[in-house]
Amino acid sequence: MGSQEYYETLRVSRNATDEQIKKAYRKLARQFHPDVNSDEGAETRFKLIGEAYAVLSDEGKRRIYDMTGFNRFGSWAASRASGQSGMNQCSGGMNGGKCSAFETLFRRRSRGQKK
Repeated sequence: MGSQEYYETLRVSRNATDEQIKKAYRKLARQFHPDVNSDEGAETRFKLIGEAYAVLSDEGKRRIYDMTGFNRFGSWAASRASGQSGMNQCSGGMNGGKCSAFETLFRRRSRGQKK
């Protein structure tokens, strides 16, 4: 799942409208919600669907994602699902180790590092 693609996750085309993205998200979220689907991997799939929707439903995030692609954008859920660690994960903080796409892209250097 490390190469997961948000448009594929929501099963929509790259030129999908906001309404099509919302409709696809709702359908898949109902299908894979852990309270409804007890299949192994349903919870991970549900998280990936939510992550894809969070990016594609926000105009700014979607623009960045379309320009940079999945690998550059980063995915906490996908890296956790595949057992990877490292650059795509944030350490601690208010998100409990999760990082937003913007945190991944614009991570600030710690004060002790030179620019």
